[in-house]
Order: sequence, then C-alpha cells, then structure tokens
Amino acid sequence: AAHMTAQGEIIGDLILLDSAVRTGENRLTPREIQDAAQSLVEYIEASPHLTALQELLADEISRQQVLEKMLSFYQYSNDHITTGRLDADIHLLRSGDGRAETMEDGRLLWGSHTHKNFKATQGVGEHIAMFLPPNLETNAALLHRVLRQIFQETSKKYKHAT
Repeated sequence: AAHMTAQGEIIGDLILLDSAVRTGENRLTPREIQDAAQSLVEYIEASPHLTALQELLADEISRQQVLEKMLSFYQYSNDHITTGRLDADIHLLRSGDGRAETMEDGRLLWGSHTHKNFKATQGVGEHIAMFLPPNLETNAALLHRVLRQIFQETSKKYKHAT
C-alpha cells in the first residue's frame, strides 16, 4: 500500500487478513527461515483438519513448490519492515487462534501505521485455516460486512461532496 501511495495512487481503505506489522525485531537467519517453512509443511501434513491443504502436498513436485513459496514469503517478510503511516482506514480480520488481544500482538500494531481509523474484527479458525471449511463461511461473511461498511461510508462521502 505504501508503494502504491508513493506512486500517486489513493488508497481509502486497506483490508488485512490476519497480518502482523513487521517490526524487524524477530528477523530470521537463512537456516531459521528454512526450518520455519519445513515445520509449516510438516504441520500441514500432520493436521487432520487441513486436508484441503494436504492435497497441495500430494506429490513431491507440488510439495517442493509449496515449500519454495513459503521460503519466499518468509524471506520477503524478513526483508520488508513496516514503516510509515498510511492515509487510509485499516481493517484487520484476525484469526481465531486464541492469542490474547494485547499490543504485543503484532496484528494490533497497525493502528500506529495509519493517520485514519484502525478496526480489528475477530474471525474464526487458526491463521492457516481461516478460509477453509468450516471457517470459510463465517470469515467470508465477516469480510462481506467490512466491505459493506466501506461501501456505505464511501457512499456517504460522495453524497456530501455533491
């Protein structure tokens, strides 16, 4: 979003899906990145409630592709620290992972990265399963509600501007 703003794009609202601010405090070594990606693949393989994701790991080629994507994500996250503030409302859909809602939760730090409003909505399911059954329907409905609120607020602004 900051990159788009720097290019002159106007962002009124940003919706984040269980995303944490990257502070740089927990940077990983290349070995730790490899271990984290491998651990996540092993977690998926061992979790009975993640059968939809297990299908992506069915053969060695697919498994290697998934592992490479995870490695890329961890490396990107490691290299890109969240800085600055956006002139946009930030909406966060949190996973239902049971973590306490404290300021140590990096997801809640987004409020300090906007000049406007920050709102967190509690979703259901652990991060990796938020958009898999049985959590999909509930989280999709919550996102729909956020989008409807954005649309209503935007409509009010345009009505007042004309």
